Amino acid sequence: MIWDPVSPSGALDSAPHLEESPFLMDDFLESYLSWREEAANARGAYADWRAAPERDAPWAFAEYRWALDREEHAARLLRESSERLATATAKKAHERTSC
Repeated sequence: MIWDPVSPSGALDSAPHLEESPFLMDDFLESYLSWREEAANARGAYADWRAAPERDAPWAFAEYRWALDREEHAARLLRESSERLATATAKKAHERTSC
């Protein structure tokens, strides 16, 4: 089942068709770029933590953990977006071949 944050139940009964949601590819690309950005931020926070003086290490580690949480959230959004796009694309391909 696909999660829909706008729906009162939070779930869609079926995947959207590409015609019904022309922004699926845009959503996918945006979520991919967001994930890449957060992954880069996590790498930077890790480097900062490793290079931090001992007295600053706890704060640097906390920043690294927060960066990992943001990267994980972005990865989850990317997965959901890719699932929506794949489902809609497969449904469209099936409709074309069954005609």
